[in-house]
Amino acid sequence: MSSSQMVTEYRKRMKLTQERLADKINVSRQTIAMWETAKQFPSDHVAILVSRVLGINEGELMDGLCWDRLHQRIDQLEKQYNAKITIKRKKEKKEMAGLLPNATQTIDDVTLTVTQIYKSIYWVDPTENRSSGVIASSRHGLRLYHTDERLIVHLLRQTLDGVEFWGDRYYIEDNLGNQFTSHGSAGEGPDAESAYQMAASYSYSPEATSFTLRYDTVKKNEAACDALLFANVPIDGQGITQTFNDDIITYNGVHYDERIDRYEIHLAHNIAREVRHVGIAAITDDLGNHHDSNGMTSWGDDRDTGTFFEKVKVNQPDSNATSISFKYLFARTILPFEFRDLPLPS
Repeated sequence: MSSSQMVTEYRKRMKLTQERLADKINVSRQTIAMWETAKQFPSDHVAILVSRVLGINEGELMDGLCWDRLHQRIDQLEKQYNAKITIKRKKEKKEMAGLLPNATQTIDDVTLTVTQIYKSIYWVDPTENRSSGVIASSRHGLRLYHTDERLIVHLLRQTLDGVEFWGDRYYIEDNLGNQFTSHGSAGEGPDAESAYQMAASYSYSPEATSFTLRYDTVKKNEAACDALLFANVPIDGQGITQTFNDDIITYNGVHYDERIDRYEIHLAHNIAREVRHVGIAAITDDLGNHHDSNGMTSWGDDRDTGTFFEKVKVNQPDSNATSISFKYLFARTILPFEFRDLPLPS
């Protein structure tokens, strides 16, 4: 189905007029009418907003839109050159790894495959009145969208059943010698085969033609880590520190964030977080309740003071509990993956 047909069908299902839909995405009614009659097509960021308003699968709408634009361009070329042009769709789900040099590596029972490399798509969030980045999923898999010009690299990580791995510290170096650290990353998984999808975004040099990707990962299970114990620290505690090698980890209590309706353990590091900082395990309170961190962690840093902040999601504390205990884990071994001579998309 074409993007024009999808928009018309879903708009009518939701009993929206063209004018009402136009108001919701801040365009004119004529713009919607032109799209539905395939006389012109929207930009990517408008298409993404329309998919969300109408509940259309984003991947299907973007796929249809790409083909609509292609057919429009072919029509123009056929008229310009008085010729017949035939197009043929490549087989879907063709493994990108087969087209990339050195795209798969295995270290210590972990297999990492570079599956996609592309340049970012842009969008603007009208509710924020500013540009912003977003992580989204589609039928084509995990995707990252950014307002800045970025290089997006997708990876597939496969591990043994029952063995958890955690990774960070992505960076790339292009063939001109420029290095870029990741601006952000996202992940999905595991599936039935213990495979995780991951994606990270980078700045890049337009003049470069290839790059090397570095991705470090470690075993997440407690048996493969060193543990720093915080025992019976007050739930509302502040400034309680423990030292491991050269790192100082500071516990700043359990806090409720009403904006996102969740409780978090607040921590601070004296240096920027490295991959060997795995996170929190074995959280209990003084009443014997176990608290699951659910793997939900957010980060931030204060570059002026050199302090790195970490927030770990936990269950709501028992109102009668006064203290908690937990272990902060450090990986013993880093698994360094390096993919050389990956092509920079044109």
